[in-house]
Amino acid sequence: MKNVPAGTVHSGLPLTIELFRGRFPHVVIALFIFMGLSCAKQGYPPGGSVDKEPPYLVSSVPPAMMTEVSTTEPIVFEFSESMNQENIFLPS
Repeated sequence: MKNVPAGTVHSGLPLTIELFRGRFPHVVIALFIFMGLSCAKQGYPPGGSVDKEPPYLVSSVPPAMMTEVSTTEPIVFEFSESMNQENIFLPS
């Protein structure tokens, strides 16, 4: 009898390959089903209560009621919470 290395079977293939011989399509299908079922569920994350308080002005540059303001310097407003710029409407 020929010496068979540990971890192999009589066919000479490694034990892991021998176990999946002829079952490869079934293993791949099972793997895809497992991956599909373990994916995250889509939807909105659970959050707290609905935000009913609108943001308010915390500060501005230049400060309110300031006179002789430069027309070339930018005007900056700081609000109490971040806002989506797409939802800010400027009068034309």
